[in-house]
Amino acid sequence: MDHLNFNSMEFTKTLLKEKLQLEIHLLTKTSFGSMVSILQTTNQLLWPDQIIEPSIQDLHQHLAKLKFDTQGLNEKERFEALNDYFFNVLDFKCVTQTIAPRHWLIEPAFTNRKGHPLVVTLFYLIFTETLQLPITLLNYETFTLLKWSRPKESELLDLSCSGAILKAQQIIDRFKVGNFLSEELEALTFDKIIYIYLSKLVEIFNREEQSLQKLSLLDTLLHLYPSNLEHLGQRALLYKALNKKKQAQDDLNRYFSYIDKNLAPEDIQSAFYDLCLEPNPHNLIH
Repeated sequence: MDHLNFNSMEFTKTLLKEKLQLEIHLLTKTSFGSMVSILQTTNQLLWPDQIIEPSIQDLHQHLAKLKFDTQGLNEKERFEALNDYFFNVLDFKCVTQTIAPRHWLIEPAFTNRKGHPLVVTLFYLIFTETLQLPITLLNYETFTLLKWSRPKESELLDLSCSGAILKAQQIIDRFKVGNFLSEELEALTFDKIIYIYLSKLVEIFNREEQSLQKLSLLDTLLHLYPSNLEHLGQRALLYKALNKKKQAQDDLNRYFSYIDKNLAPEDIQSAFYDLCLEPNPHNLIH
């Protein structure tokens, strides 16, 4: 019975991973609303014992309520209603200290109304899309800086300050480089947001020493970006640590098809030579 349960768990995990990869592929040209499904599948993949459906239903109920309550309001009024609802009624907060997996996953983050700034921002963007507010996430290190595209002039918002609109001098003080605004203020695309989100999760689960969760994330990232050397190297080292030598060797062969062996990081070179010295190495490139 235990053997059957294990196989069933592995099969479910494989399906969830494939579902996540498909959802990410479809997301790149769709909407932030579709991102709910990606966050949900990621949560199920990494934390399979967690019951997530009530949180998703709660999210959709709040979206529907706010959309109904703001019918007939102009764009500025909808924006003000959103900030009041999101930061005062729901009382969302960004967590910047002692970041743990629960601050990155949709169920605990939404249930507790607090999470990593990127996760809180994703929730906020799901609400802005529901209210038809043209607001996008900008490429800035805090993950809380947004651009509101308005008819006459765009405004910058900071979610770390409850969605406050930044004044002109604040923008200049923070972002002006010489006579130009920093290039960091470019809008992030859907696929880039997901890439950042999954990459950050890899860091978190690496810190938590949860190898199988990290492996699932690396599989997904390499499905999206097959030639990413950082993640390819990380997966090779992880396979080696898990004693999956054939998979580690396959990843190293791919790795060295992109870069000269002597230019690789020392830990990658060391793993390569360790595997070469195995009694039965599996077709490693020398």
